[in-house]
Amino acid sequence: MATFLLITGVILLSAGIVEAFRHPSAGAVASYAGLVALLNSGYGSPLTQQALLFWAIAVIMVCGISMAGGDTRQKSHPVANRYIAGGALVGMLAALTLGQSAMIVGSAVGAVLGGVAWSRTPSGKSASVGLWRIVVSDGLPAVVTMTVIGMAVGMLLIKN
Repeated sequence: MATFLLITGVILLSAGIVEAFRHPSAGAVASYAGLVALLNSGYGSPLTQQALLFWAIAVIMVCGISMAGGDTRQKSHPVANRYIAGGALVGMLAALTLGQSAMIVGSAVGAVLGGVAWSRTPSGKSASVGLWRIVVSDGLPAVVTMTVIGMAVGMLLIKN
């Protein structure tokens, strides 16, 4: 059963990365489910219950904002989300060895820099919606998704 949960967790984490570029709230849900599967497999180092609860609340907030209509990506510029999610992924990978707080900061800085990079493209310059509105609405799900994925990868690296 442990091997099945390990494989399921890795598949869900991979799906979380893919979905972060397509549907940000789905990426957050998939990455959290992958983290829980890895924890239950026994292959990862344990997390505190407070950390699991914190990230569960963050995923619920991301889903709630998306359901309430706070997702500007659907309404305006789908390319912006790819830049923002890519920046958050790179920021998380850069801070992976420094701990959870560094991964959060790295993902947030990466998401902002990805949004700034998108604003320099021709489609970003002609955007009708403001840059910071897009960065905030697409950046929160990307930061949550990438940080949860980074925590899971860190758990696997520490234990094994």
